[in-house]
Amino acid sequence: MGLGSDGSVDSGVADGVDGGALGAAGGPTEVEDRGSFSHGVCRVCGWLGPGRRARRTSHRDAADHAGNCPGAPQRTDP
Repeated sequence: MGLGSDGSVDSGVADGVDGGALGAAGGPTEVEDRGSFSHGVCRVCGWLGPGRRARRTSHRDAADHAGNCPGAPQRTDP
């Protein structure tokens, strides 16, 4: 959790990242802010993305990982 540039509280959860069973946005990944950098993080397998200054890029990293996470439940088509 941190403060956004406008002073609002930022939970660090990736908005709209969908990829699996966990996470506030419906997926296993989220974005955490650590100092001046943000990182995509996976709660299923422990993946940690590279430090990025642009949160949007961290969101993209997390979304890409969520689609390929080896620990995420596999979806089966009927």
